[in-house]
Amino acid sequence: MNFRHLLLAAALGLSACNGSDSSTTKKEADSTFSDLANAKAELVKVNAQKEAGEKDKIVLAGEIAALEAKQKELRSAIGNATAELGRLQGEDGKGGEIAAQKARLAQLTSETEDKTADIKAAKETLARLGSVEDKSSEIGLAKAAYDKLVRDAEVKAEDLKKATETLKRLAGGESEGGEGGEIKVAKETLANLGKKIGDANKDLNTAKASLATLNGKDEGSIFAAQEKLKKLTGDGADPGEIARATKERDNLQEAARKANDDLVAARQKLTALQGDEGKGGEIAEAERKLLEVKDEIATTSEMLKAARESLEKLQGKDGSDGDIATARKALETLSADIETAQDKLAAAHNAWKKLAGEDGKSGDIAAEQKKLDDLIKLAGDRAEEIKVAQADLERITLDGKTITDKATLDAARIRSQAAFDAGRFDDAGKFLTDVGLNDEAIELYKKAGKIDKAAALLTAAGKLEDAYKLYAVEDEAITDTNPYGAATYGSVTFDKVDESPSVKRHSMQLGDKTVWFTAKAGHLVAYAQKDKNNPDAKRDPQAAVFYMSYTRDDLPKEGRPVTFFFNGGPGESSIWLHLGAWAPWRLKVDQPNVPADAKSGPPKSYPFVENPETLLDKTDLVFVDPIGAGYSQAISSDVKKHINKDFWGVDADAKVMRDFITRYINVNKRQSSPKYLYGESYGGGIRVPVLAKLLIDAGTTNFDDDKSGKPPVVLTGSTLHSPILDYGSNCSTGGGSSCAGYIPTYVLTSDFFGKSTGHDKTRPYTKFVEQLRSFTREEYTPAITEYLKVERGAQWTTYTQTFLDEMSRLTGITATRLSDSKGNVTNYANIWRQWPTVTVGKCEPDRKQQEGYMNALKPGFSYNLYDTRMVLESSVPYDFEYSEDDAFKARMATFVPEYLNYKNSAEYIASPNLTNKDLSKGWDWGTNRGGVEKKKTSSLSDLALAINGAPGLKLIVTHGYFDAATPFFQTELDLDVVVNVHGADVKLSDRIPVHNFEGGHMIYYVEKARPALKRTMDNFYDAPPYTPPATVPARKSAALQ
Repeated sequence: MNFRHLLLAAALGLSACNGSDSSTTKKEADSTFSDLANAKAELVKVNAQKEAGEKDKIVLAGEIAALEAKQKELRSAIGNATAELGRLQGEDGKGGEIAAQKARLAQLTSETEDKTADIKAAKETLARLGSVEDKSSEIGLAKAAYDKLVRDAEVKAEDLKKATETLKRLAGGESEGGEGGEIKVAKETLANLGKKIGDANKDLNTAKASLATLNGKDEGSIFAAQEKLKKLTGDGADPGEIARATKERDNLQEAARKANDDLVAARQKLTALQGDEGKGGEIAEAERKLLEVKDEIATTSEMLKAARESLEKLQGKDGSDGDIATARKALETLSADIETAQDKLAAAHNAWKKLAGEDGKSGDIAAEQKKLDDLIKLAGDRAEEIKVAQADLERITLDGKTITDKATLDAARIRSQAAFDAGRFDDAGKFLTDVGLNDEAIELYKKAGKIDKAAALLTAAGKLEDAYKLYAVEDEAITDTNPYGAATYGSVTFDKVDESPSVKRHSMQLGDKTVWFTAKAGHLVAYAQKDKNNPDAKRDPQAAVFYMSYTRDDLPKEGRPVTFFFNGGPGESSIWLHLGAWAPWRLKVDQPNVPADAKSGPPKSYPFVENPETLLDKTDLVFVDPIGAGYSQAISSDVKKHINKDFWGVDADAKVMRDFITRYINVNKRQSSPKYLYGESYGGGIRVPVLAKLLIDAGTTNFDDDKSGKPPVVLTGSTLHSPILDYGSNCSTGGGSSCAGYIPTYVLTSDFFGKSTGHDKTRPYTKFVEQLRSFTREEYTPAITEYLKVERGAQWTTYTQTFLDEMSRLTGITATRLSDSKGNVTNYANIWRQWPTVTVGKCEPDRKQQEGYMNALKPGFSYNLYDTRMVLESSVPYDFEYSEDDAFKARMATFVPEYLNYKNSAEYIASPNLTNKDLSKGWDWGTNRGGVEKKKTSSLSDLALAINGAPGLKLIVTHGYFDAATPFFQTELDLDVVVNVHGADVKLSDRIPVHNFEGGHMIYYVEKARPALKRTMDNFYDAPPYTPPATVPARKSAALQ
């Protein structure tokens, strides 16, 4: 209804009112006036709206004019900014001030690179020449050679002096041909002895003559005196005459005795002088001494001659043309070369400093770079002004509408860019995500280095692989042409070692999550530790250590553990822990079940499955091969020419593994990551404890600087899986030891085969195990202590019948028939009386070794030492205890190239200790390590020292009940030793928990045991650092400290 209609309606209303007759009711009149009032109100409202509309029209016209003016202003600004941008960038982006400045900067950079190359060349020359203190450098070697020659000359001069003095002492006089000294004494001694022989012969003859007279019948003999005495006896004899005759006879008899004694003494004297039957005696000794002196004179004369010749060769005839003079000239030449190289280095460095500045940031390049940066910033500012102005133009429309959908998005982009330029990256991304521009937000976050936020958006969009790619490097296939092997003298030259790893990204399902991870394989150089006395000295690249790793690159390194895995041997590769236990995939071995066709040969393959028990959810995994195993090899370099054998020993092996771990940490920037060691068998019992101590001792000395600023971590914990901690206490390796550590495993194996009658099946299995521990400690050990005191060949009589009966009840074995390695058969009426320290025995019936417990329990069967529940009737044409080896090796050959992108035509050496006797027989067990004999290595002292060095170190032992290689109870006994920890006596068994499972040596081969083992490891990784008890009970301290 418009204004005119409203007026008409009002007029008609008034007319009707005035023209009505008197019959019109009051009610109708009231109604009419009400309508009129409403019409007036509507009229007022309409008029107000009209007025407002007119005003709006005026305002709109003004706004349009303003927008048009703004458009003109913006176009002008765009023109000006474009012109300025053209001046800076050039018409085609190749000219302009920026390009000119870049050319200037490039020229200076090139000059800097030249000077850097000069510096590098000079440093390389200096590094090659080295310093006198660096014994492996050229000048160090030259100085060492010169010093050695000088020392040799001093030694030869001393030899000459000593030889001259010796000759003087031996021969006397001033010349070698003189006659005096010891040789004169020897000759005089011989002459004196000859005279003594003459005197002795004279005494002998005198004694013989006296005896002949006294024993004869002539006057003056004893016989004559006796005859005279006979004549004086009888009636009328003169007593005085008789007495005189008796005395005469007695005197003659006494003279005879004396003459006989003189005869014996003379003969003894002659024997002493001449020897018995011409052998020995003082004469012979004097002749020997004379000959010895003559020989010594001859030898010394030769030494004197040789010393003079050597001195002449070293010093020269006039002191200028000998070896020493030659070495001195070489040393002086090298010293001059060093001074020249130092001058070149100083000149190049001064030029470099002018270009780069003292701090690398304030020289000519920095000044020119700042100019370039200012020009680029100015161009950026102009480009941004153009962008903003164009965006403003796009938002302006002639009908006055300034906000459109496109303008909303553009506004978000503009606000985002402004926040980005101001360094407010989180706000910049939020402006985009608020209007749904997630893809652009992802790119912005990537550009800003906000990888976590970009990954979160990708993950929310279900693009998990794209999210992971933000953290992980690209896949990279490597073909390594180096030949690797287990040869004793094997090595690879340093220049052939490439530390670039192969890379392949994977994903797997862990619980309800899809997890992405990176698999890598390759070598890292295990450089020797820094020389504390010469930290800048060239370090020895000892070995190229092969590793295979699995890492969650999308998790922060400072909170993500990394674990280094080692198998045993010694010398084994990490293949078993890798493909059998903890990697993302594994072979399903399913022990103790024995394949139906096992008699004909070992399994050729096992099911290859994804591993839900992988430790990848708790830690990054690094599987490491010792030198000579896998593809690990010694390095031959100009520093030292190593061979594989150099690292075949307890200490050498642990040290090179320490140096590999240090290298891995530095290359992969894992200084702040929690770090764990995991070793199996020898790897867990010896290598890891020794390695843990070495790492703790080294601390962070060899860590590279961590730019993240996070605190470094040396070692967090260690897992000892089926370890052998003390080769001296294990009765299979120690010899003459009690087999107490084996008794629970023996009985549990008998129980498995239904032979033991000692197990109450109504009670938990762990109660039976505890019963066996108590029996062994309280009854078996005291009895065997007495048995071991019995001398070889004697009978043991101190046993009790109760002990014998209990052993028979628990094991199910009493009488048995066993043979030794020579085939000699022994019938045992009661093996526990005749051989209570019975060893585990040979694994197969046709082996040439001592039979033992398992042969008595399962006669005629082959059994697996590593899981005694695995038996097979009769012998088999392979090593039954290594039945899985072929399948693992075959799988590894295809697994490495397929899953880790690494190829090498050489064979991956899984068990070099089985093929190289130098490794298996020549392993250096560390004579007198910790006071133990060779081949009886123990790591208990290393564990104690590691705990003292790192009180918070987490430690755990895992064992299988049916492991007869390293039985669980032997470890428990070994740990039952008292050590000193920070002044308090502590039992290692109280400090290091032992967790046992229904499995063998490789617990992870048993499907039933795997979930429980995984839970134990999860708890170990989740646990905080070890906290000692508030009070530690005092115990008698062991020598082990």
